[in-house]
Amino acid sequence: MGKLSLSMIVKNEEKYLRDCLESVKGVVDEIVLVDTGSSDETIKIAEEFGAKIFHFKWINDFSAARNFSLSKCSGDWILYLDADERLDKESIKRVNEIKATNKLHGVYCSLYNVDEINNKPKLQKYTRLFKNSPGIYFTGRAHEQIENSLIKKKYALVNSDITITHLGYNVSRTELKNKASRNLNLLLEDYKNVKNSYTAFQLGNTYSILGDVTKAAEYYLLAMKDSQLSKVYYAIGAAYVAEYYVKNNNLQEALAILEKGLKKNPDYPLLNFVGSEIQFKIGNGELAIQMCIKASELNKKMSQEKKSNNVLDVIIDRDNIIYHGLNLAVKKNINSGISYFLDELGGTFTNKAYTFDEETSIIVSLANNSLLEKHQIEILLKIINDSNLEFYLELLGRYELYEEKYTMLEKFIEKYPDKIILYNKLGLALSKGGKTHDAIEVLESTFNKVTDDPTPVFYLISLYVETNELSKLKNLIETSKKKYSKDMVFLANLKRIEDKVQKILQKQ
Repeated sequence: MGKLSLSMIVKNEEKYLRDCLESVKGVVDEIVLVDTGSSDETIKIAEEFGAKIFHFKWINDFSAARNFSLSKCSGDWILYLDADERLDKESIKRVNEIKATNKLHGVYCSLYNVDEINNKPKLQKYTRLFKNSPGIYFTGRAHEQIENSLIKKKYALVNSDITITHLGYNVSRTELKNKASRNLNLLLEDYKNVKNSYTAFQLGNTYSILGDVTKAAEYYLLAMKDSQLSKVYYAIGAAYVAEYYVKNNNLQEALAILEKGLKKNPDYPLLNFVGSEIQFKIGNGELAIQMCIKASELNKKMSQEKKSNNVLDVIIDRDNIIYHGLNLAVKKNINSGISYFLDELGGTFTNKAYTFDEETSIIVSLANNSLLEKHQIEILLKIINDSNLEFYLELLGRYELYEEKYTMLEKFIEKYPDKIILYNKLGLALSKGGKTHDAIEVLESTFNKVTDDPTPVFYLISLYVETNELSKLKNLIETSKKKYSKDMVFLANLKRIEDKVQKILQKQ
């Protein structure tokens, strides 16, 4: 049997390293660990496992560190892992079978990215195991790749059922942003030197994590210009850009990008999921439900298998699809959609804080304008989360028992004090319920506190016109222009409304 080297680069990985090295017991014959400046117990843990430890001065280049590690490997085969990764037990037998061969192969492994915190797990396919030979090297300062050099050396790239679990994305939003910030300048430098679609795609992902939606869309579009871009990367880019256009009220561009993506990859769950929203917004309710159901079925299969034949599969949170589908179906009164997504909700119901029957009872009560009992409101507060908030707000929007509606929205705000949509909904509900001055008070307070969401402006304009508060109206418009001077979409919408308001005022 051939000898297998484990190649690693690490820095301050005491949290993860032990479990990583435990996972490769019985399969690797040599551990080559390159440390780039640890100050914790990383080195001590590596020594316990008999690792060959080398030190490398960090020069802001992941490939340079990885290539140094490769140069120290003496095995016939090389497996590379990060400290926050684990080789699945079921894969050990297959790795042992491969290392017993002498073929010039690069072996694709499925990488399952756990994300229980942000609910965005991913499946990826990487060449993590390959025959060792001179001239093999990584490229790219960040999101480094080995495949190009394998292809140059005429390696055959083959699939396998080897699975690696990655925990690095199962961290807080802040930690994810920190990682993205670390990679951003490295990727920008790479793209400056060589403008390839892979780096552009990774820049799109990075800007997306950092919350810069405009830059993310810009780089996804650059990546999508390459006819050789993988159909999966194209689908992910198309989904993101289409969603970006939707948020900017550019539905025709969104639809055009969606159709291009579906032509290349009609069975990608994320693209169908985003497509359902676009089709709904342009009035195709039935097609929207069909696409959402398709996304649900494809996503379910992907998440159950936890293996990928694609370079990257984005698994959508199950609840996001279910409640999104319910929301669309309820808005259009499409019973087949309501039945499907309620069945999906019940079929995988695992929450012990409340029962499926309790949730469906609340849904029915809200839909039928029936009075919710006190204990049902308490259960509803346990039910609502980021995945289903939009759905329940849709039900509350139709709910005609206004005093109860106010109470529920106020309790929602207590639970989510930073969600501006809740204040907007409360203001709108107060207005419809005849409590105009209370509505103005809520929305004025929201406008004064919020700097990144101009939505309260439009509600307030309508209420100021209704109450004939002209001085407040003029002041609001002028203040809003300055406050949101960089939001071109908002300013265009405000100009249209301002013109209408002027005509109304001239008639008075």
